[in-house]
Amino acid sequence: MKKMALLIFASLISFGYGQRVWDTGEIDFSYGFPFADQTLSLSGDLLSGEIPGQGVGGFEILEGDNHQLMLLSYDIRLTAEQDTLADAFVIYMADSVAFSPGEYTVSPDTDALKLMVWLRDVDPAVLVALIDSSFTMDSLATLNPVVSIAGDLEVVSIDQSGLEIHFSGTMVGLTGAITIANGSIIVQSTLPSLVYEAGMLDFQEDIITGSIDGPLNPLIYDSGVGTILAQVADTLTYTMLAYNQTATDVYDVYGVALSGTESDFPNSGFESDCSISLVGETLPAAFPFLVKQVALDEILAMVESGEIPYPGDSTQIFLPISEGNVDFILIEDGHAEVQFQSVLMASSDGSETFFSSQDWLLLNGWIDAVDGKNVVQNPVSNIVGAPFPNPFNSSVIIPLELGQSTSMMLSICNLLGQEVLSMDLGYFGQGRHQIPLNLGSYNLAGGMYYFSLHTNLDQIGSGSLIYLK
Repeated sequence: MKKMALLIFASLISFGYGQRVWDTGEIDFSYGFPFADQTLSLSGDLLSGEIPGQGVGGFEILEGDNHQLMLLSYDIRLTAEQDTLADAFVIYMADSVAFSPGEYTVSPDTDALKLMVWLRDVDPAVLVALIDSSFTMDSLATLNPVVSIAGDLEVVSIDQSGLEIHFSGTMVGLTGAITIANGSIIVQSTLPSLVYEAGMLDFQEDIITGSIDGPLNPLIYDSGVGTILAQVADTLTYTMLAYNQTATDVYDVYGVALSGTESDFPNSGFESDCSISLVGETLPAAFPFLVKQVALDEILAMVESGEIPYPGDSTQIFLPISEGNVDFILIEDGHAEVQFQSVLMASSDGSETFFSSQDWLLLNGWIDAVDGKNVVQNPVSNIVGAPFPNPFNSSVIIPLELGQSTSMMLSICNLLGQEVLSMDLGYFGQGRHQIPLNLGSYNLAGGMYYFSLHTNLDQIGSGSLIYLK
């Protein structure tokens, strides 16, 4: 179940764009035959991994022109013999157009598949494979599923923050037919999203100056800058993070959290002022912080949660002790600037103080170099969508668009930057392609990898993959 939690970091750092994840929710429905006289109710976080435990959540993925929704609920339990078994109820929907509020009919059509699947007494590892999407209908058939043969699915609402679907129908398995009635699944996203994937920070602490730049990916880069956006009810929180490695596996992390409603933040070409206040909760509010000598897993926790560290956690945390203002400027090309001047900061134990000034430039892309090739990671990258599925356990597809015909090669590196696999993919013509990769025949350990697609001279696209083995 720990593999499921990797999905959180992958969705933020790798390819959060064009793919929605709802990580918590609840499901209720009645079932039975011929009458639905029993009820099932489950709730919880999809990625919690607790045993015993429940989880509900969902995903929306775009693979080429194919829009896919998968809603998954599960109940993991221990038997009297201390074996771990799981029940899972899945709603899967696919179509050539994006899903919107409306009514849909259960259908076996492979191009517009709509179905419900109920799995009982299966190995919990199946849940990882369902999230991975590596199970086909043929694979599911070996698990004696109960599958819908008729029914209705109504998408009540769908957006980045949540999804609600009502459902009913008739399902059939080896034990006979089951009637499903008054079904409702509601899922929400509590995960922050990566809104600026790279950037630069210039800072001054009294007379000491410094700078940090690069993409926000501490699994690959020793330094980086980016911004996480989280939402709770109507309150948005932008958390700017900049990290820099100061020794082996030791980092300093600079941050600014800006909180407010949507109306508090600027439209393109405008700016807003956020107050650094020592009392009260007036919005929009700003909260600079600095955390020194932290480990890699602590940085990952900040990126995954989008939350600032609690003041009592470490004497190496520096917080503001004077009031001031932070300017948030949204540049017309979609980039942003964040600035503040001469804010007095103090360590949480009061042993050190300094005046801090910071100037952030937040970007939607970055230019870097890998093995002497130019890497361009921005919205005009040749990578046109998230690799699917990701995480995966054998095969993955990378959607790509080429402006001209070319021969391509693939390089895969581990987190230490060491190349572990290289292959010649052959010649591809101009236009859109789905690049299939099957890693099942290679001796690769499970984990996160960095990949690059390139010609002999130039980088075409790059990203990261999570290989479940």
